[in-house]
Amino acid sequence: MFRNHSWARRGVTPNPIIHPTQRNVSMILAVNGLNIIHCEAVSMSLNTVLFQEYIDEVVRVLGTEEEFTLVMDNVRIHHNVEMRAQNIQIKYLPPYSPFLNPREEIFFLS
Repeated sequence: MFRNHSWARRGVTPNPIIHPTQRNVSMILAVNGLNIIHCEAVSMSLNTVLFQEYIDEVVRVLGTEEEFTLVMDNVRIHHNVEMRAQNIQIKYLPPYSPFLNPREEIFFLS
């Protein structure tokens, strides 16, 4: 929330400096062609440890019965993931190709 009022001398338009008080929230998301498989909101900086925990949870949700391919952005922390499941492969999108990423369309508002 931002303040919607401020004090200033008469005849002078108030121009307050507003400092953000809320933290950013990152959404990490695993989707297939039909559904969101698993999502998580993180209110801190996303690092390799948090992302590895997220991938481990996605692997747990998917199970070990079928073969899966995870397609990820070409971000540095995605390359540090250690895949512990034998039934999952990782493929990376080419750099600078958000139009190939279905996650970009999920939260699109028209």
